[in-house]
Amino acid sequence: MDWLLALFATPFLPHSTCLFLRPDLIALHVLSDGLLAAAYLAIPAILLFFARRRPHMEQVLRGVLIYFACFITACGVTHIFGAVTMWYPIYYLEGMFKLLAAIISVTTVVLLVRWAPRLLAFRSPEELEAMNRKLVAESDAHRRTAAELVRTVDRLKQSNRDLEEYAHVAAHDLKAPLRAVRSFSELLEKQHRDALTGDAREYLSFISDSARRMSRMVDDLLTMARLEQDSEPRLLVPLANCVDEALRNLHSAVRERDARVEVGQMPSMRVRPSHTVLLFQNLIANAIKFCPEGRTPVVRIAARPTDEGWEIVVADNGIGIPSEHREAVFGIFRRLHGESEYPGSGIGLSVCRRIAEQHGGRITIDASADGGCEVRIHLPELRPPADGVADDRPAGCEPASC
Repeated sequence: MDWLLALFATPFLPHSTCLFLRPDLIALHVLSDGLLAAAYLAIPAILLFFARRRPHMEQVLRGVLIYFACFITACGVTHIFGAVTMWYPIYYLEGMFKLLAAIISVTTVVLLVRWAPRLLAFRSPEELEAMNRKLVAESDAHRRTAAELVRTVDRLKQSNRDLEEYAHVAAHDLKAPLRAVRSFSELLEKQHRDALTGDAREYLSFISDSARRMSRMVDDLLTMARLEQDSEPRLLVPLANCVDEALRNLHSAVRERDARVEVGQMPSMRVRPSHTVLLFQNLIANAIKFCPEGRTPVVRIAARPTDEGWEIVVADNGIGIPSEHREAVFGIFRRLHGESEYPGSGIGLSVCRRIAEQHGGRITIDASADGGCEVRIHLPELRPPADGVADDRPAGCEPASC
C-alpha cells in the first residue's frame, strides 16, 4: 500500500520550482508538452482507423501500424506527464510510464529490423502502375489469343467435317469400280479358266483377293466415316442387350469355331446403341479370330463399377498382344500379322477406341490370365440429357450368355 501512495505522494518538488515559478516558462513547457501529446495521440488514432478500413492489408504492414501506434501513444503519455509534473511531483509514476514507453520503443525497433526485408519488397505506386499496365496488356493479348484459338478450332472442326464427308464420298465411290473388278475377275475365272495358264490363274487369284481386301477396307472406312457423322442419340439401354445383338451378328463365326462367350452382370448405361453393338462385335470377333486353330475360343465379358462409371472387360484366350504393341494396334490399318495368317483390314480396334472416346471413355489392353488379351473399356456414368431424350427402361444389370 505504501508503494501505491508513493506513486502519487512524494517529497520531491514539482518542476515549476526549477523554473522559479515563472508563468511564462511554465506556460511554454506546458503548451509544448500538451501540443506534442495531442499530436502523438492523434497519430495512432489515424493509423488504427486506417488499419480497420483495410482488412485485407498485408499482415506485416498491419503489425507495423499497430506497434508504431503503441509507440507513439506511449510517447504522448510521457509528454502528458511532463505537463502534470509541473505542479504534481509524481515522478515514480512518470518513470514507470517512461520505462513502459522504452520497452515498447525497443520492441518496435527490433520488429522493424526483422520486418525490413518484407517492407522493402512492397512495390512503389509507380511500380504498381507499371505492373497494372503490363497485366492489362497481357490480358488483352490473352483475349486476342483466345479469340484466335476459337477461330482456329472452328476452322479445324469445319476441316474435319469436310474430310469426313470426303472420306465418306470417296469410299462410297470406290465401291463401284471395286465391284466391277471383282465381278469381271470372277467371270474371267469362271468362263475362261481352262484357257488360262498356271501363272495367269495365279495372277487372276491375286486380283480377286486384292479386290476383296480393298472392298473390306472401303467398308471399314465407311464405318469409320459413319461413326463421325452419326448423330444417334444416347439412350438408357442394358449393355447385355448390346452384347446379345453383337452375338447374333456373329452367329456364323461363333458357330464355326464352336466359341464360348460368357457374359456376366452388365449395367444399363446411356450409350449410342448401334455404336455399342459395333464395339462388342469387333472385340468378340477379334477374340475369336486371333485364337489359334485347335483351341476353343473362350471370351469372357464382365463389368465392374468404378469411381467414374463402369469398366467393361472383354478377356480371351487367344494369342495375346506383346506389351510394346498394345498402343500401336489402335492405329488405323495397323496390323501385327500378315493377311495370310489372320485376314482383316486392321481398323477394328481403331473403331473401338473412337466409340469409347465418343462416350467420354477410354480403352486399354492388358494380358489375360489365359495368356490372351483383356480389353478394358472405361465408360463414365452420364447424366440424363437436358432435353429428356432417353429410354424409359430402368437402369440395372441383366445377365446374358451364349
